[in-house]
Amino acid sequence: MNTTFSIVIPTYNEEKDIARTLDKLLALDYPSKEIIVVDDSTDSTPKIVADYGQRGVELIKPEIRKGRSEARNIGIKAAKGDVVVILNADVLLPPDFLRRIKAHYDNGFDSVTAISEVENIENLYARYVGLHHLRKQARGVYERRKTELKGIFWAEGFSVRRELALRTSLFPSGFAVPIVAGEDVRFVDELRDLGCKGIIDESIVIRHVAPDNLLEFWNIRRGRGEGTPQIRRFLDGYSYIRIGLVVFTKILLRFLKAVLIVPIVMYNYDLASRSQKNRVFETVQLMYCWLIEQVAFSIGEALSLMNIIRQEGLASQK
Repeated sequence: MNTTFSIVIPTYNEEKDIARTLDKLLALDYPSKEIIVVDDSTDSTPKIVADYGQRGVELIKPEIRKGRSEARNIGIKAAKGDVVVILNADVLLPPDFLRRIKAHYDNGFDSVTAISEVENIENLYARYVGLHHLRKQARGVYERRKTELKGIFWAEGFSVRRELALRTSLFPSGFAVPIVAGEDVRFVDELRDLGCKGIIDESIVIRHVAPDNLLEFWNIRRGRGEGTPQIRRFLDGYSYIRIGLVVFTKILLRFLKAVLIVPIVMYNYDLASRSQKNRVFETVQLMYCWLIEQVAFSIGEALSLMNIIRQEGLASQK
């Protein structure tokens, strides 16, 4: 069976990572593939991608930036392959990735989820992210998800039959504020409701580059915080007051953990046990990352709620 693949990558100011990602994609040992980059950047990313045009990489540049969800939707609609692989710009696929997931599609599965690992674990911020992955695996999260979610959950390099993806409403977009986190879970929820037959292959490991400096780490973590009010407002229909209570409760719980200190020491000591560094010194460093992360989450959530109120107010005046 000659399964064809479309690899869709939404990009926004990814000049640091995109070339390496594209080089890995072009090195995949499977010929029946297309690579589509949907770019919303203000940096040199589109120029870098355009340089790969003669090697088969397609660049789509929307006139108006509408966020990651809409960029993915544009890519999926433009795709011609039987299966769509949805990728981030910092993901490094192994050369045999498409051949290995093809075996599952040949066996009748509709989606394939692999396991992700952080590539640049020598860096503290990246290592913090990577140790979270290891902790989840060690605690049996993936095994539990296989049972609870019927083999489907979102991860780096998630793939699905295109015809099934098009039966969903795709990634949620078109709101007053583009959703920046959590939108992938809703996409997978719709696939599950459609009876998508998925499989999680833990033998396929996908490496990705995690933030390697304070500014990137802060921005990504703040972005995750911004996603919570957006999901609650646009997809769950929460009122402003209800979202405010959710945000306040989360911030309060984080503050209590920080004040009590024992919970965060225990949590990060557990993370440090999966590191190759000195466990005590590593715990202290990871606690520092944890505190930055929690502050970033909190600020992201609070600013996101205020931005939603402002943008919806402006929209109602038009």
